[in-house]
Amino acid sequence: MAALNRLRIGETAYSAHRERLTRLVRALARTEGLCVLGAGNCYDLDLPVLVRELGPTALVDIDGQALQGAIGRLPPETARQTSAHGGIDLGGALDRLEDWGDRLPPAAEVEALAEKTAAAVAGSLGRTFDVVLSACVLTQIYVPFQENLVLRPEEWQRLFEALGTVHLAIMAALLRPGGTGVLATDVASSRSAPAAFAAVATDGLPEENARRVAEHLASQAGPFSPDPQALLALGKRPFFADRVERGRLTEPWLWDAEGTQALVYALIFNRPDPEET
Repeated sequence: MAALNRLRIGETAYSAHRERLTRLVRALARTEGLCVLGAGNCYDLDLPVLVRELGPTALVDIDGQALQGAIGRLPPETARQTSAHGGIDLGGALDRLEDWGDRLPPAAEVEALAEKTAAAVAGSLGRTFDVVLSACVLTQIYVPFQENLVLRPEEWQRLFEALGTVHLAIMAALLRPGGTGVLATDVASSRSAPAAFAAVATDGLPEENARRVAEHLASQAGPFSPDPQALLALGKRPFFADRVERGRLTEPWLWDAEGTQALVYALIFNRPDPEET
């Protein structure tokens, strides 16, 4: 993931995506406190706006150098309310890469890892937040496994579900009761599915183009990676019963980055609040 951060070319390529993510977070906030998972260089968020509206903001990533660079570019008043938390594996399984290549864990083992990892990450940050945003980091969590393992399609699906379980548990553990989680993720790209993106009209509205790409992919049964509907179903599993509620997907949007287009969805959910039941 650190290598991917080094490849990012700057703010210009992220403008439309940044506007969409920033607007989404602002619409969901109810009180103070924002945590961004997979913050990296922070080119995909308007942090001065978000910090002004949500107050103290925690940036979390495995790449601490990228976080420090991001904070160094902020106005002083924004930087003072922004903290960096580097060296955190947001999939919780990098140290299990070789073991999982030999034997994928059963569901009970994955859930035990999710519980342990979520508690450790929440403990290291020392507080909960009104909004926790996973900023298109889920597919980056996949990368070391994709580069090092050779698995059958059904095994890849199980592996991605395991990493998603850990990641979603981390998000839920960082939310205050009633808080909102936003798991934004790219699900396909013009490299992985060129035929779908060939349907994009240069003079079309962005919303129509995103819908056209999504419909083409759905008609061909993918390739979505991850499948947004699978993420929605993941949050409804018994393991998340007291952690995730009111899960829903946004409409998709297109992200133009470094000559590649990606289709992005966001899974939105809430942390149950016992006082509201």
